[in-house]
Amino acid sequence: MRKKEATSYGKTKLKQSLPMICLYWNVKPEDVLGKNRQRNIIDARHSLRYFLSQDDKLGLAEVGTLTNSDHASVIHSVKTFELLAEQDYKFDE
Repeated sequence: MRKKEATSYGKTKLKQSLPMICLYWNVKPEDVLGKNRQRNIIDARHSLRYFLSQDDKLGLAEVGTLTNSDHASVIHSVKTFELLAEQDYKFDE
């Protein structure tokens, strides 16, 4: 199965949100979009996927494409973000 192409809207949304997420978590964009497994980078990645998935114009497959993952990873990030938001003040901010 081929990966879904990102729309110009999705690319713009990523370009707007990635710097904000990186600033908050104090990480580099290439780390968030990469495969690094450090806790703060994983948290930033979950935050980015959650934020993008809340946009009704972006489907899970496109969010996955934008963040170099797949729709299942996006679903996991959304669930993890919501769970952590209930337990951790950093996520709740």
